Amino acid sequence: MYKLDLNYKGLLLLQKILFKDKEAKKYLEKDEFAEAAKILLRNQRLDWQMLADGYSSLENQQVKEFQFDGFVIKVQYNTGRIHSALVKIDEESLNSRKCFLCSENRPVEQKAIQYKKDFLIICNPFPILHEHFTIPSIDHKPQRIRNHFNTFLSVSKDLSKYYNVFYNGQKCGASAPDHLHFQAVTKNSLPIESDIKMIKSEYGITLSEDFDLTVTGIDDTVRRFILIEGKKDRDVQYAFEKFYKVFEMISAEDEEPMFNILSVYTEKKGWKIFLFARSKHRPSFYYFEGEERILLSPAAIDFSGLCVVPVKEHFDRITKDHLIKIFREVSLGKEAFEFLKSGLERRLNE
Repeated sequence: MYKLDLNYKGLLLLQKILFKDKEAKKYLEKDEFAEAAKILLRNQRLDWQMLADGYSSLENQQVKEFQFDGFVIKVQYNTGRIHSALVKIDEESLNSRKCFLCSENRPVEQKAIQYKKDFLIICNPFPILHEHFTIPSIDHKPQRIRNHFNTFLSVSKDLSKYYNVFYNGQKCGASAPDHLHFQAVTKNSLPIESDIKMIKSEYGITLSEDFDLTVTGIDDTVRRFILIEGKKDRDVQYAFEKFYKVFEMISAEDEEPMFNILSVYTEKKGWKIFLFARSKHRPSFYYFEGEERILLSPAAIDFSGLCVVPVKEHFDRITKDHLIKIFREVSLGKEAFEFLKSGLERRLNE
């Protein structure tokens, strides 16, 4: 077990919320976190009614699919995600509520697996897919990834047997922008995983390439993103830092440039890091009234090809044209993306 720098009260609370299971302990002793997480979810569905209800709601989901040239975007009707879609993240709203990712504020039934020194793995009671976890930091700190990207890569690798890991920035779909966290969902469940080979071939521009690291700029007519592919974590971290520095130059944000991240790891090929560059938190359709409104607040899962709409009427009327307009509105603009690509290419090849 990793040594924690917590006070006595914090250690007592942690011991109270940790998942205690002989089968899971066997895997955790070998750092097999994916196996342990699967056991955690299985047990929590039996012991925690709120979680069981969340997964029951997911069974009633509806999905429709839109074909684009070389890829697919799906839309999921998921009423259980209504809270996340409507959450207010202004400073006044955040200060007026208790942080639901802090251990002392979570339901007593919600148990956790300790991930290394600073993070926990817990089940998300409002799932998007059939396995959905949140990975919050033990300490309450802002949702900023730059100094924790190495942990993001690590957890992605350690959960990769069954799961992909993603990150939503402070103004990019995060429901708790005041508490650092990642999320994990079932592997091979997001359209972009199977579509990326075609997308990269049809729409990608190689910015840098060598034996262990490839960086590609992609504009697939709907989304604009950077793809980092690398076998070594230090190479991937190097490319991410270059991306961050260039994006920071054109970002209007004081705290962190706006982006979502999806990480797909395989033992054979290493990491695929999707960096979805953004210019806006929510699209105009989110704020429209009456029959023009579409309650879709895009985050990493949506950019990965599975858009979540929690209102049935909005799900029924959403069209391919809506998706194009929504993603184009929140994605980084064409000129800014060209600057990002050229600046990143230059820095990677210095």
